[in-house]
Amino acid sequence: MSPTKKKSTTAQATPAAQAGTAFDPFPTLSDAELTDLVHQPRRIVETERPPPPRIIGREEMLRLVPLSFPKLIDEMVARRFPRARKISPQKIGWLEEEYMAWRANLPLQTYKGDKKLDDET
Repeated sequence: MSPTKKKSTTAQATPAAQAGTAFDPFPTLSDAELTDLVHQPRRIVETERPPPPRIIGREEMLRLVPLSFPKLIDEMVARRFPRARKISPQKIGWLEEEYMAWRANLPLQTYKGDKKLDDET
């Protein structure tokens, strides 16, 4: 039997191991660095979100608009009123923004004795 040679166990870091420690995503931190991280004030990263668009249901729309439901459908078909959105198979609703825009664009009622807009210029 021949004596076996033992390999030397001197710890030398290979170039790959040295590069790995340089780019370690989870480096070991000292106690002072850890306490600094723990005691930092939290920062709000996300900005405040706008509220989701509000949907007006059929019953509420019939209270807002002085029309019957069949007349409301006629106005939607004639494109004089915003179209309803299908929420579920049996439920419809209107976007509040579209209703408010429709309401803001309604023509003004004219009365006897009103000046015409062309005469005011």
